[in-house]
Amino acid sequence: MLWQQAYQLAPMETRALSIRELIAGQVKDEHGAVLSPTLEQGEISWFNPNPAEGKGRLMQIDPSSQTVAGNIRVARNFSCGYNLVLCGAYLATDSITFDYASSSDPLSLGPVTAYICNAYSPTDCSGNSYGQGGSGYNYYWESMKTSIATVYGSTTSSTATFYGNGAGAGSATGFVESEYCQEGGGGTPTVTPLIMFGGNNVTNQTTTVVVGRQIALTASYTTPSGVTVSSQSWSVPGNVVAGYPQSSSSAAVTAYTSPSSTTTTFYWIAAATNTVSYSVSFSDGTGPFKGQATFKVVSPTSSFTSTTGAVAVCTSNCSQTAPALALGNEATPGITWNITVTTPAGGAGNVALTQVLQVTNTHILSPQGTQQTLTTGSAYVLDGTPQYSGIEESWPASREGTFSLYDAPGSTLTTNISQQNDSENFKTYLMYQPTGGIWVTLESMTWSWSGAATKGSGNVWTLNSGSSHSTNPSGSSDTTLPVWNNNISSYNYQ
Repeated sequence: MLWQQAYQLAPMETRALSIRELIAGQVKDEHGAVLSPTLEQGEISWFNPNPAEGKGRLMQIDPSSQTVAGNIRVARNFSCGYNLVLCGAYLATDSITFDYASSSDPLSLGPVTAYICNAYSPTDCSGNSYGQGGSGYNYYWESMKTSIATVYGSTTSSTATFYGNGAGAGSATGFVESEYCQEGGGGTPTVTPLIMFGGNNVTNQTTTVVVGRQIALTASYTTPSGVTVSSQSWSVPGNVVAGYPQSSSSAAVTAYTSPSSTTTTFYWIAAATNTVSYSVSFSDGTGPFKGQATFKVVSPTSSFTSTTGAVAVCTSNCSQTAPALALGNEATPGITWNITVTTPAGGAGNVALTQVLQVTNTHILSPQGTQQTLTTGSAYVLDGTPQYSGIEESWPASREGTFSLYDAPGSTLTTNISQQNDSENFKTYLMYQPTGGIWVTLESMTWSWSGAATKGSGNVWTLNSGSSHSTNPSGSSDTTLPVWNNNISSYNYQ
């Protein structure tokens, strides 16, 4: 085993070290090693990086001779048969990674650790490997790629911190010097791009944002001298879209694709914790160098329930011109939605419903007996306006609120028909839009109704048997954005 410890002496200081005491006290060396109590033999040497600065000797004392020659202590001197010299160096930490335009502190390269060899001459700088470590050396640092990183702070200690001047893999050497020799150990200070959001550096941090907010990010760095960007890309995980334009005639999701540029813009539509990264590689074959930032995406909490009426032939208080085949009426709507929303901090915005429907309705003309159909086929189309009934409720941040809306779907029983059959399926979405953002889905609810009515003698309408409707449906958590390519107002009986 090797036990090695450096000692720093003040001018004119003399210090005696006892091997016996080192063993008995189980004293640890600079690497935490201790000498075994069972040791019986070994080799002892000492080394001074600058021989002119100090002298010493090794002595062996025989305890059995302590009382001879008039109680005079008997010791035997030994001289070294070889010289220990500085013959190499390495960095204990030879690679660090830190952000552009900032200090690497608390990360540092080093310390520079010396290799020691035994040699014939004290002025040699090579020989047979003997050990490593020690103190009393002189140190200095040099950066070989200053367009990437420069030494920041002291350049004369055994460790060095750096400042990031540009993205890439830098190169630095820490040198150690004795009186006759100079050795160096190389290391790599790697500088990564910054990620900026709203003018702030969010690199390696967690930032809280609300769903639907526009996220516009910029990668910030300087390209090292002599190279160009060969490739760059963004990685954006989570439920993300590039946009969600909507109108009375159509709504579609714009898919997000990673741009080959230093900027990207997108929207998260679901709560999650997502880590975004930007990577860049250079024309000299180095890279990719990656900057990253974490976003905690939060969403309002909500409750979305309903109460339903009954299918009937409505003759008064109808939502349509009476008489009508309908689910409910103005007094007892076909469906009443009860909505509670709690917005998070920073989550001021609007709340609304969006409803799409799929219908297949028929009637028989009188007296011709001809059947006509109004149908959307299998497609769901918008029911009126993107925000149901044109209603948007404004919601402050960090606030719970409630509101209700209703629907009473049906068909007017006109004088020129003798029979009406309605079958309608609905998807109703509880939507939220943060200030300046896009609409996102909090919950969705599916419901339906069907019924038929026949005109009898005296032009009196009666409800046929077999009508049905959903009973008090509830919403469920959903992040699907509703899409449509038409509006129910564009359909007619044919």
